[in-house]
Amino acid sequence: MPGSPSKVIDVLGFDSARSRLRRTAQQLYGSSVAAARAPELYDACGVPDTPEGRFEMLVLHLFVLQQRLKAAGEAGARAGRALAELFVAEMDNALREMGVGDMGIPRRVKQAAEAYNGRLIAYGKAVAEGDPVVIEAALARNVFGQAAAPSAGNPGPARLSAHLRAAIDAVGKQPTEAILDGKVAFPRPMPSRASNAHRPEQDQP
Repeated sequence: MPGSPSKVIDVLGFDSARSRLRRTAQQLYGSSVAAARAPELYDACGVPDTPEGRFEMLVLHLFVLQQRLKAAGEAGARAGRALAELFVAEMDNALREMGVGDMGIPRRVKQAAEAYNGRLIAYGKAVAEGDPVVIEAALARNVFGQAAAPSAGNPGPARLSAHLRAAIDAVGKQPTEAILDGKVAFPRPMPSRASNAHRPEQDQP
């Protein structure tokens, strides 16, 4: 008798390929979650330490990864799609854990997906222009809820812009093979001078 469809798929290697892709997406997503929790983002950059602020930082680091995966050919495109699908699944899981009712989850997940896609487009356009002020303005609108990049009185967008540009540069230099294997190292945001002053002496450089 012919083998079952699942066995045929496994023999052909399709199942193992999907498993590797899923593992890559999970590892990249986990690294993005960890990077989004860096205290400097909230202390030095002034990102609101709220569920919304943490969501924005997760999306920001996923954007960095999606930019890098675009440069990795068809394999990168597949990993990018898997990463986006995992984001949606994780949003669904998070909402259920928060106790959101089944009737409200599809709408909330759709909102999260639209926010994700919208920010990827906005940040992509800003980065393509290559002007830090344009990047600051995009971050000011989406992360800080401001209509334009603020002055020196609120340096948060400028500091976050510097971190985003440093992350794109650092991740862009990492080997494609490593990225496609789920291995990525995000740089830490630069702490502000004020936060440096409050660190224990042994933490000073």
